[in-house]
Amino acid sequence: MKKSKRASKAPARKKAFFHQKRALKKFTMVRAKKATKHHKVIGLGLRISGESVTLDRDRYAALISYIEDLEDAQTIMHAEHPIEKEYLPADAVNRMIAGEHPLRVWREHRGMSQTELAEKANVQAGYLSEIETGKKPGSARAYQSLAGALGVAIEDILPREEEAA
Repeated sequence: MKKSKRASKAPARKKAFFHQKRALKKFTMVRAKKATKHHKVIGLGLRISGESVTLDRDRYAALISYIEDLEDAQTIMHAEHPIEKEYLPADAVNRMIAGEHPLRVWREHRGMSQTELAEKANVQAGYLSEIETGKKPGSARAYQSLAGALGVAIEDILPREEEAA
């Protein structure tokens, strides 16, 4: 008995369709694996992609609320335990008003010589002298280390703007 051409093609078509379906499934799985390398879905509305992070709106609102709560707690903490600021005696303030360099006033208030301060701040004593006399403006790094050695803020030892001009 002879099979018709049509009947013999049917299994071949089924076989080809099966292979195509299998190949498509494999391709989809490979694509999904590649996608997870670049896009990690952590859950709870959070997705990381390279350098960016995507949050859903509810998670974003919760994060903002949490940050605001932390800021409120910090404000309360500072109100309960204020940071004590050290004040200079009136004669030291008058010296600064008269035009003396604040760095020199603070150094002398601390009872330090130029050499002691220079060693503690890891700055050349000659450079410190030039800053105090106004011959050199002083670098930001020098002021930072001098302020640290004196235990004051950088703003406290910077010359007033009209002095620097």
